[in-house]
Amino acid sequence: MTETASKMAPDISAADLKFESIVHALPGMVLVTDPDGVSEFVNRPWCDYTGLSNADSLHTGWQAAIHDDDSARFFREWEQTSKSRSPGKIEARIRRADGEFRWHLFSVSPIGGTTGRAHWCWLVTYSDEARTTSEDLPDGRLRRFMDTLPTQIVFMTPSLEVEFVNERVIEFYGRSLEQLRKYTEPQTVNHPDDLPMIIEKLRLLVDEGQDWANQSRMLHADGTYRWVGSEMVPSKDAQGNIVRYVSVQVDVHELVQARALLAGEVSILKMVALGAPLQQVLAAVCDLVDDLGVGACGVLILRSGGTLFEGGGASKGIRDGLWNFFEGMTIDPSADPSSAAANEGRAKEQIVVAEDPRWSASKWSEVVRGFGFQSSWAIPVPSKAGGPSGIWNIFRRTLGPLKPEEQQIVDRVTTLIGIAIDRAQVDEELRESEARLRRANAQLAQGERISSAGSFTTDLLLDEQTWSEELYRVLEVSPDARPTVQAVRERVHPDDVAFFDEQIERSAKGVAADFTFRIVTPSGAVKHLRGLAEIIDHVDGRPIFMGVVQDVTAIKQAELALRARETELTEAYGYLEQAQRLSRTGSFTWDVHADLHNWSEEIRRIFGFDLDATVTMDMIRAAVHPDDMEEVASVIGGAYEGRDFDLVFRIRTEADDVRYAHVVGHRIESIPDRPVFLGALQDVTESKSAEAALKASEAELLRANSYLSTAQTLSKTGSFSWQVEDRQTQWSPEMSRIFGEGPFAGECFGVKVEQVHPEDRSIFEAIMADATTGHDFDCEFRLLYSPSLLKIVHVVGHVHENGAAGLLYVGAVQDVTELRKGEAALSEARSELAHFARVTTLGALTASITHEIGQPLSGIMMNANAGLRMLTMAPPDVEGASDTIRRTIRDTDRASQVIKRLRALFSRTQKATEPTDLNEVAREVIALTSRELLRNRIILQTNLATELPLVKGDRVQLQQVVLNLLLNAADAMAEVEGRPRSLLVSTGSADDSVYLSVRDEGVGVEPDALAKLFNAFYTTKTHGMGVGLSISKSIIESHRGRIWAAANAGPGATFSFAIPAITRTRAEPGNQNERDPTQGVTKI
Repeated sequence: MTETASKMAPDISAADLKFESIVHALPGMVLVTDPDGVSEFVNRPWCDYTGLSNADSLHTGWQAAIHDDDSARFFREWEQTSKSRSPGKIEARIRRADGEFRWHLFSVSPIGGTTGRAHWCWLVTYSDEARTTSEDLPDGRLRRFMDTLPTQIVFMTPSLEVEFVNERVIEFYGRSLEQLRKYTEPQTVNHPDDLPMIIEKLRLLVDEGQDWANQSRMLHADGTYRWVGSEMVPSKDAQGNIVRYVSVQVDVHELVQARALLAGEVSILKMVALGAPLQQVLAAVCDLVDDLGVGACGVLILRSGGTLFEGGGASKGIRDGLWNFFEGMTIDPSADPSSAAANEGRAKEQIVVAEDPRWSASKWSEVVRGFGFQSSWAIPVPSKAGGPSGIWNIFRRTLGPLKPEEQQIVDRVTTLIGIAIDRAQVDEELRESEARLRRANAQLAQGERISSAGSFTTDLLLDEQTWSEELYRVLEVSPDARPTVQAVRERVHPDDVAFFDEQIERSAKGVAADFTFRIVTPSGAVKHLRGLAEIIDHVDGRPIFMGVVQDVTAIKQAELALRARETELTEAYGYLEQAQRLSRTGSFTWDVHADLHNWSEEIRRIFGFDLDATVTMDMIRAAVHPDDMEEVASVIGGAYEGRDFDLVFRIRTEADDVRYAHVVGHRIESIPDRPVFLGALQDVTESKSAEAALKASEAELLRANSYLSTAQTLSKTGSFSWQVEDRQTQWSPEMSRIFGEGPFAGECFGVKVEQVHPEDRSIFEAIMADATTGHDFDCEFRLLYSPSLLKIVHVVGHVHENGAAGLLYVGAVQDVTELRKGEAALSEARSELAHFARVTTLGALTASITHEIGQPLSGIMMNANAGLRMLTMAPPDVEGASDTIRRTIRDTDRASQVIKRLRALFSRTQKATEPTDLNEVAREVIALTSRELLRNRIILQTNLATELPLVKGDRVQLQQVVLNLLLNAADAMAEVEGRPRSLLVSTGSADDSVYLSVRDEGVGVEPDALAKLFNAFYTTKTHGMGVGLSISKSIIESHRGRIWAAANAGPGATFSFAIPAITRTRAEPGNQNERDPTQGVTKI
């Protein structure tokens, strides 16, 4: 014992010394404190680790080792644990002797004392510093102390025989000390697979002095093996001889399982990302679940149409046996649980295979029992399409429900299986889509060759071009040449150069092109070309064109040869114009329930409908090819349920023509009450004019649909994800629309601080500060687009992941500009109503106002007369006159202050938020109402807290609330007779808020009226309007506070409100909410 400790306890017995010596030898840090956290003892490991001496650690000195950022939370949790008088655990960082901080776990347990006031034992799980000491066998006091520790303690002799275990060990293993002494024998407490390793490590500990730090599986009292972590150090006597080994053991089963699950998930997700076969991925998932001890399992995949199962993958124990039973099995809910789960879309859990009446007599039950399994689970795997994509089966050789940690594994693995199946299906769809795209590109190239038409896309302003192979051939430009406007212009016939330049200039201004010109080939031949181009997009304001250039030389030559036959030539040209159509696409809107169709003329032409006819669903059904009617009817049914559609079908016109149409429809999200669709329909009929339809590949069509969908988005909310460590940000399209530009790499969720209004940049910087510490954020700030254009955005971000890759935030940004404008208008209306309510109280305060102004005016009159008399005396009394003038000035100032207060309270002013003393607000209102209260024989008492924190609020509005409460209290006592009419106004602070209460002893409030008191136009008065308390509630809530009423234990009621304090200070123990003991009671 140190000298300081000896002075504190001079009469320590030998048993105490023995007890203290043993605690010093524990391989962990130990403290003993009273309920207030004042330490009475710390062991040597604590001093060694923290670098604090014993004397520095006593009383509250040990608290200096706690990290400042953890201190408030640590002592808040300690206070809760102390009040509960139950064991608890608290995490915090401790400063090591070298100044580094490391996380530690404080395990605290109460120790009964003779005085009836519990003391607390703190066991701090340390990092890697061993402790040594020496003692004899533990005595009774030490045993009792060890039993109070919230961890497992084992003492072993130098020959590794179990000498002592505390109650935690007995509870964990469910075995006696004698049984635990046989720990090296098989089938005792150590897992058979771990026992050889444990025996070898024990040998190394004894023979070579190697450190013992171990994790192995131990047999729990419930019959299952659980992972247990342990550390063991030798305890030596004064001569350095080992007298025993001391071991601390901790149940780390959930941690080991979680690590194994996480590692397995990472490995499996890598397999998914690398495109491993689905069966191989699912087998790995099932092996992971089996290794974690949940049970043997397998995944059945639902085949297309949902009528057959195929074996997706199973754990190694059933992969080549039981699982063969399910391959190719028809789904029959009466035959097995997997079929029932697939049919109902709900899990079938904890099925007793031999007894469940639904399937006990089925072939499934016979097969499963044949493999030794007693219970089963069938869990649907959700897919992105909405229904189950497969069924996950678990088989266990025991009965009983899943443990919570097992259920957590099941939930996580279900999601993992869904990801794997969805990814495999997406890959298959992608392969099919790529095959279709290759076929479409081949068809397009063939169509261009047949029609001698080459296609292109161009950004004229940047002169960036993409040409098809056929266009190079038509222009007779080398395929190695860079495609530019100038490369074409160099080929243009000299007589057509000016016309060509004029058309290019018009197109650069965003005008579609359709013109014919001539070129001169390198061989000197003249070609006639027709160029057509349409705008398909805009990038940064620049038009992007897609079009074709067709070699129409043969047509022009035919025109020259047949000039004499002008009529026939006109007719032939009409046919040619029809044959050269590049694209026939129309747009539509469809109100499904109302059967309203708004079609463009092009769709009407494709269907063969009259341009003036009213389109109905019956007309559309009649035009659909009979062979496609079933698929079209399915799409129509889905549209009634609000599902988007994308379909290719055939149309049979009245002329018995069959046309192929591709229709795409997306529901308009801004009309939530019924399904209304916006879409496009394109004539994709294969014909000699296919050159027009082939200009748009499948990728371009999808892109066009995406632009259409984005352009029609009416939502004003965008989402984002933000990886804090590497500053990687992803934005939704709406997010980009709200901010105008971005995301910016390396910035806080992709936003530059320069985009934020200068007055709000402190809010934005606070987000960045919170994000680096892992705090969620929820705030609003303004975006500055120009001096005249502002937007208000509401930003919410939550930590989605906090792992090895660092913090990942997921959040949303909403444009709330219009909402805030509406709130401002509402606030203005409330302000007008509040002013009206203030003015209506003016009559009730007439007596008080008259008294407050009348008194100083009377004094002014008296002092003025007295001064006049003194000045007319012979000789004049100048000194007396000066005194009366000073009193006149004092009374004038007093009257002026009263008038100022009245003007502030009853004038219409804008809300002015400033630091405000609630005590001053109360005093000013009391001064205005004192005469009225006196007239009503009311005894006013005040109990105003000293050093009351300031609040941020509008003084006039707060005065109005206090005035309403005082006048309501006076009205409540107006008919009270036979007892004092007492009124108490009190203030105070609690939980970072400042409160004010008005307690009366009036008629009180009925219980059923308490919930309605603050509703607009509700009143219990005979002549009341019912707006005073409603306005008061609006005012307090606008100050982020709350207002409430409660019936007193005696007569009357108490009305209170609380507002957040401006500053938050940490109160020292025993000093919170203390009042000035000299404060008295004010009576009127």
